[in-house]
Amino acid sequence: MYFKKILAAVLCGAVLAAVLTSCQEDESRAASSIGDSTSSGVNSVVPPVEIKDYSFPEFMEKIDTTDVLSNQVYSSFNRDELVREVEEQPFEGYSCIECYLDAYYVFEDNGFVGIINELGTVVLEADTYVSAELVSNELVRLNYPERSGMAADYLQISGGYGRLVEYNEFDSENITISTVYDSEAGTELYELRANGEVVYDKIWDSIEEISIEDIDTNKAATAVYKASSGGQHYFIVFDNYYNFEVYEGVYGLIRLKVGDVYGECYILDADDYSELDQMIDSFGSESYASVPEGDENLDYIQIVFGLSAQDRVQVTISADGYCFTDNLTHNRQPTNKYFSVLSRETFIDLVNWVDSTLSQEYE
Repeated sequence: MYFKKILAAVLCGAVLAAVLTSCQEDESRAASSIGDSTSSGVNSVVPPVEIKDYSFPEFMEKIDTTDVLSNQVYSSFNRDELVREVEEQPFEGYSCIECYLDAYYVFEDNGFVGIINELGTVVLEADTYVSAELVSNELVRLNYPERSGMAADYLQISGGYGRLVEYNEFDSENITISTVYDSEAGTELYELRANGEVVYDKIWDSIEEISIEDIDTNKAATAVYKASSGGQHYFIVFDNYYNFEVYEGVYGLIRLKVGDVYGECYILDADDYSELDQMIDSFGSESYASVPEGDENLDYIQIVFGLSAQDRVQVTISADGYCFTDNLTHNRQPTNKYFSVLSRETFIDLVNWVDSTLSQEYE
C-alpha cells in the first residue's frame, strides 16, 4: 500500500515536470518568434529615397534670342571703360560733359564742343563741331552740324595733345592672313593682321572670312573671321574703325522644356562642352525597360553636339529617362538613329548642370 502511494507520487511529479517543461518551451518559442518578427520588421524598413529637385534655369529665362556672339574673351576697344560722364567740374569757366581716357575732357560752349586736357590746356577750340565721339583708343570723331552736309573730321589724341588726321573708311584689304610655318609640327599655321598689326597676338590652326549673315547674331559687324586653335573655336569681329572683339565660338545647343517654360542657349565654352560630352558618355543604359508615358507635356532636354563641325549629334532625353540619339551627317552617308533608356535622374542631373555650369557663360 505504501509502495503504491510512493509510485503515484512519482508519476504525478513526472507529469507536472513534463507540463512545466512544455510550457517553458512554448513560451521560449513564442518569445523567439516575437523577436524574429521584430528583427525582420526593422530590417525590412527601406529608408526613403531622396528625390532630386530641378527647375528651369533662371539665366535661360533672360535670353530672349540665342546669339553666337555672347562669350566675349577679348575687346581691343571698350568704350564703356574709357569714357565716363563728368560729375564734378574739373575747371572753372568750362562746362565739361565727358572724360576720355581719364585725360581729356569734352566741354560745351554756345552749342559747340571742344576738348581740354587734364592740365587745363585747350586741345580743340569749341567753335566748329557740335559733337565728339571716342571711336577708338586714341581716335575722336568730330561731327559738323547736320545741315552743313560735311563729313566728320577725326582727332588723334596722345600724350595730352591732339591733331587732326585724315581717316579713310574701312577697307577689308587692310586685313590680311599670312602663313606661319611650324617647323616642329611640320604644318602651316596662320596669322591675322589689321593695318599691319597682329590681331589678338595668336597663331591660328585655321582662319577664314565669313559673312555676319552666316552666324546667328543680332550684333552688327563690318568684317567677321572664323578661326580655330587647339580645338577651340573663335569669331573675330571688326567694326568700321578696325576695333575688334574676339568671341569664343559655338560648340553645342541646349533646348530645354520644364513645365510650360521653354528656352534655348548655346554652349560657348570648350571645357563646358567637353564636360557635358563626358557626362552623356558616363550615363550608360539601364537594364530595365518600361512603356513610355506618352505625355506630350513631359519635360525634356535636347542637346545638339558638334555645331563647329560638319557632322552633328542630337540627343533628346525626356524626364522619364528615354533617350533618342540622332546622328546628323553632312553628306549622304547612312544616318544613325537609336533609342536607349537612362536613369530618370540623368535628366535631373543635366538640368542642374545647365543651371550651375552653363549659366556662368552668360554672367
